[in-house]
Amino acid sequence: MPPCNCNLVRFACLLAMVVRPSITLRGHSGRIRAIVEVGDNGTLVTASADQKVRVWSPSESRCIRTISGFGAEIYDIDAVNDSTVVVVYEKCVQVLGITG
Repeated sequence: MPPCNCNLVRFACLLAMVVRPSITLRGHSGRIRAIVEVGDNGTLVTASADQKVRVWSPSESRCIRTISGFGAEIYDIDAVNDSTVVVVYEKCVQVLGITG
């Protein structure tokens, strides 16, 4: 059994706090590696093995932005502020703006 991914546990807790438990956010084609809440409006950002970062609006139950082009599986993500995250993939760390 793989080790517990604390970010996925955090994801479940965030969903319970910001959306109805019956909401499911779908869009990644690979395993979700990490999730972080960004800002005060409940925006969630996910990082996946599908080499994409997705920005979610739980209140609208949809993905509002997909960011690709990393060229490698994404391992972790964390918030810097309300509009910026740090993405960790392969041998890289990238600071990324998530607003359009």
